[in-house]
Amino acid sequence: VRGYNTVAVKFGEAKAAIIGSLFIYTAILLSPLPFLLGLTSIVYLIIVAIADLVFIKASLLVLRKNSKEKAIEAKNTILIAMLIALISFLTIPFF
Repeated sequence: VRGYNTVAVKFGEAKAAIIGSLFIYTAILLSPLPFLLGLTSIVYLIIVAIADLVFIKASLLVLRKNSKEKAIEAKNTILIAMLIALISFLTIPFF
């Protein structure tokens, strides 16, 4: 896409991969917080842990080789992780 001043355009693909991964790892560190605060059950924690593993996989995809193809593959992997995370939030009222 032309004309957009993205992080990858402004700073390069390698730095964009690092910045994106930092956001992912921050979210992973915060994901058990609802359980630790007593707001959710162990079911939430198990499902969100699966989502976290998929997020880590996506991050490693772009950190190992930061190409456009790997970025697209990582994006698709992140969408799967987001769906799993959504399912974990949907379990909250039931467990």
